[in-house]
Amino acid sequence: MNQRKRRQYERVSKGLTRENIVFLEYDGTAEKHYLQGLHNILRDIGIDISFSYGEFNATNAKECINNLRKKKSSTHQEGDLLIAICDVDNFDKTDRSGKKSVLRKAIENAKEEKIHLLISNVCFEQWLEFHISAKEFSKDQIQKKKFSKLVKDVEWIKKNIGQAYKRAKAGDDLKLDYPTSYGSRVWQFIDILDKQFPEKNIISLMKEHSFF
Repeated sequence: MNQRKRRQYERVSKGLTRENIVFLEYDGTAEKHYLQGLHNILRDIGIDISFSYGEFNATNAKECINNLRKKKSSTHQEGDLLIAICDVDNFDKTDRSGKKSVLRKAIENAKEEKIHLLISNVCFEQWLEFHISAKEFSKDQIQKKKFSKLVKDVEWIKKNIGQAYKRAKAGDDLKLDYPTSYGSRVWQFIDILDKQFPEKNIISLMKEHSFF
């Protein structure tokens, strides 16, 4: 890491100030491509927020939480956001004791660390499916290949994110920690940004630009 980046992320306690950062972790490459596209869309409509992306070394929710915990201890300042975007996939299984699932532990750890854990059931592609329809993602390999291209298409994201937001939110039961049937909490990403950065008027600007 060069000197400029080191200084950008140093703690305020060392006498430096910086804008708040959204620290992101995820358990797949599609998530990063999508978030980069969304970041560009927000910038295009005048919303400038700093994102710090993960490095693809997390394979499940537990590892995402651990990575964000490390960032919290070394670079975090008041007003930063810590967000993990993860799948249910293979992680909702009991640990060695047989008492608690790996996913359940990750949810509890996220709450303790004040990390926003946005879970998709069964995988991130369900959020992408909501850009097209309200149906359950088929897990078809052809569909996955299709989405692997679409997540890099900023215009596709821009055109469909409003419908995805509405579909995912309408089918979500917020009394639960995550969707227990097919669904995705990624829609909350926009709400979290809007709440954390009220001066940016994120949802209002997205409505103004006909996203919703």
